[in-house]
Amino acid sequence: MNLGDLELIPFGDKRLNEAPARFDYEKDDAELVSKLLHEKCNMLNGAGLSANQVGLDMQVFTMVYGEEFKRTLFNPLLVSVSEETCIEKEGCLSFPGLWLSLSRPSEATFQYTDVEGKEVIETYTSVAARVALHEYDHMLGKNFTMRASKFKLDRAIKGLDKKVKRFKRNVKGVRNVR
Repeated sequence: MNLGDLELIPFGDKRLNEAPARFDYEKDDAELVSKLLHEKCNMLNGAGLSANQVGLDMQVFTMVYGEEFKRTLFNPLLVSVSEETCIEKEGCLSFPGLWLSLSRPSEATFQYTDVEGKEVIETYTSVAARVALHEYDHMLGKNFTMRASKFKLDRAIKGLDKKVKRFKRNVKGVRNVR
């Protein structure tokens, strides 16, 4: 397995709607998986990336905020969330260009194992909580579009379609100038 092997699977791929298998420390190299997910996430300018988004059938996700905050959660379990919520715009690498305003808890506590297989319990707040909850949804075979109302999702998709059409018109206009 190398970085070139990790390609985002298309948003219509059924694997995004299936819960991945538990990570097996005996079978897979946790350090390599962590390194590759971090590198791919950085390459895609993401804040988080789930293994199943790149076709790996394993319960692993990474969160990256520059050099100061990097985490890879193996076999994560959501322990608790705050009652306080926050509405923010959210996107997903598997759905390029699609942004939805979603309500999520402001704080989330996860239990997981780290690269060495040691159990960790951590609480994330603010953006880190949102990213962790977003990626955890992938562990359940869900994605952020499932958290939006049909009205909100249809509106966002219609807006994205308009942007794509405008882009195509602009590209066509540039080509005609040559």
